[in-house]
Amino acid sequence: FVLNRHGVVVEWNKAMEDLTGVRKEDMLGKGDREYSIPLFGEKKPMLSDICLNPEIDFKNMVENMVDAVWSLSLPDLEVIYSSPSNKTLFPVSDSNKNKDFQKWIEMIHPDDQHKVKTGLSALKKHEFHETKIRVCREDGGLLWLHLKSRLVSDAQGNPVRIDVFGTDITRLLERERSQKEQQTFFS
Repeated sequence: FVLNRHGVVVEWNKAMEDLTGVRKEDMLGKGDREYSIPLFGEKKPMLSDICLNPEIDFKNMVENMVDAVWSLSLPDLEVIYSSPSNKTLFPVSDSNKNKDFQKWIEMIHPDDQHKVKTGLSALKKHEFHETKIRVCREDGGLLWLHLKSRLVSDAQGNPVRIDVFGTDITRLLERERSQKEQQTFFS
């Protein structure tokens, strides 16, 4: 989707329609963070808020957003930053798990672990990668994440870190599944 400089939705593409179940006609012209409602069920700050309000303290914004943010050093994949939202999304009894990338990999559903490894390889070629994965929480729950990863290089073009943004899309996928079940039932 695209927002104008006033935070009003000026484009709501087919992918957003498919992802949220909200038609383009129903979203165009909406402002005041209404674009986050189909994703989270309520108005929440998103990364777009930083772009719309550059005077916002970036650190404060990241510290208070619902999306997960990680920064991993290269080549060792050490977690050099993990946003506070990660503790909400991934409540773990061992605080060291939040700092150890291999521990994060172990939390990913076994059928999806290859997606992270494939993504790391893809980043070397394309500098950007996007995927959806399932995470097994310690409390037994299953969480769906939409991950967007970006390779960051220094001034000489040498890769120095990977920044990852993760959005919890669990409720969105559950809503989508429920709508499909209703359509099948009434067909």
